[in-house]
Amino acid sequence: MMKIIASIFFIILSLGLFAQDTLMFQETEGLYSKAKFGANRKHFVHFYSGIGFFLPGSDQEKIKYWNSHSLILGLRYKYKLTGTFATGFDIYYKKDNFRFTQTNDILPEENFFDKERFIVHGMGPEYYFRINFDNNRGDYVGNFIDIGLYANWLFHDTYKVYDNSDSQLFSKCKKTYKNHSHLNKFNYGLTLRMAKNAYVLFVHHRLSDYFDDHYGYIDLPATTVGVIIGFHN
Repeated sequence: MMKIIASIFFIILSLGLFAQDTLMFQETEGLYSKAKFGANRKHFVHFYSGIGFFLPGSDQEKIKYWNSHSLILGLRYKYKLTGTFATGFDIYYKKDNFRFTQTNDILPEENFFDKERFIVHGMGPEYYFRINFDNNRGDYVGNFIDIGLYANWLFHDTYKVYDNSDSQLFSKCKKTYKNHSHLNKFNYGLTLRMAKNAYVLFVHHRLSDYFDDHYGYIDLPATTVGVIIGFHN
């Protein structure tokens, strides 16, 4: 009787060890496979936002540069080629806000106003090529330089003038003009970015004109310098 019980116990124990070996083999098969999505993986997507300021151009005396700025909000995709190189594209929205020192050729009047603002809303894609400087950075974006090309569709613009009429203490909006007929709806340019992980210093240089040049409008600044913050670790 003891031999029968011992034999049954041995068979059960053998089956248990065999099942455990099979389970361990199945679980460890993909133990060291890397995830494809992440900051330093094959694919990575994140949002970002930033602000930029315009560098003086040929008509610099007509623009209040420190009161003019560009706001950016975008979605960026990165495809990792190697530990050093990557590429990708953005989809972004940009709002340019220009403030002027005097009446200029954008406004179809010869009057002088206290304040003038030209606001342009645009969106578009950007392609870039990235060079990373820290190959052993772990699952982080790391330090890098981006070189890219962008396109911009200007889908809406507004020109506002303000005046202190009737001895008012505060300037009030007097007229608003929308969708300037001689504004180039599409423009394009170059991008340079230098980053330390989520903090990015960028330079945008527009190659196209804001307005049809044969109408003789003011030459708006072509270069924007600013800071972007990526929404990632």
